[in-house]
Amino acid sequence: MGKKGPRGPKKMKVRGPAGGGMMGALRSLPTEQRRAPLSPEEQERIVAASRWAIVWPNYINARKTLAQGRRVAADRCVDNPTCTEIAEACKTLGLETVIEPYKKYPRDQWINQIGRVRVRLVDPETKEEIMPRKKLLSQLGAIIYDLPSRVDARQAMVKAAIASKATEESAASSSAAASSSKKTNQKKKRNKKRR
Repeated sequence: MGKKGPRGPKKMKVRGPAGGGMMGALRSLPTEQRRAPLSPEEQERIVAASRWAIVWPNYINARKTLAQGRRVAADRCVDNPTCTEIAEACKTLGLETVIEPYKKYPRDQWINQIGRVRVRLVDPETKEEIMPRKKLLSQLGAIIYDLPSRVDARQAMVKAAIASKATEESAASSSAAASSSKKTNQKKKRNKKRR
């Protein structure tokens, strides 16, 4: 139960699966599914990347407010970016990245969007800044918007909208034709009654 207080035993609060939030959810998974083992090279790269800048998807998510973690103007952001899209955009800018897929943004712990990207913004040899963080975030939105996967998705949505509009118009025209034929039939009936 719990510790005994002056009014009897206290009840323990259980949060999430197995009582521990995100960690409880991970504990409930079989060991093989928790994390894939990393090679020594990957582990070394992740340790080296621990000092790199972090880019959370919320930083450039147009659907988030400033209070929810957006860091750039909404017109420079994209809807629901993923870690892989952010990493792909950083690679087009010539920046080195590491995706950390098991991390959750602290302000959105219970949302299913997980992961973050670490980006090297400082040159390791000269210790000079390659690109300021704000400039990177504003450029990421434009690059992700133009990614082939996003362009294909937008084109598919446009085609679906055109198809649904065409079916609505055909349905409306057929119903209009049916109603006009119904009206002519009613007029004929009225004329017969009058005779």
